[in-house]
Amino acid sequence: MKKEIDYGKIISLHNAGWSGDKIADELHLSREAYNTALTDLLDRLDEKIKPLEQQYRVVMEILKN
Repeated sequence: MKKEIDYGKIISLHNAGWSGDKIADELHLSREAYNTALTDLLDRLDEKIKPLEQQYRVVMEILKN
């Protein structure tokens, strides 16, 4: 069973100045699992951002005309 990762907690702890190692320890993850979780989060965010970037480019092109 895959462990649910609390990304909000990761971001909060990072913003509070915690190191990656300390955050991984707090979440009971190995550093490798922590890094994998962050990479997975980036991939999911990228999937959401790409369509928005395309829409942004279209709107900017419309405004130029």
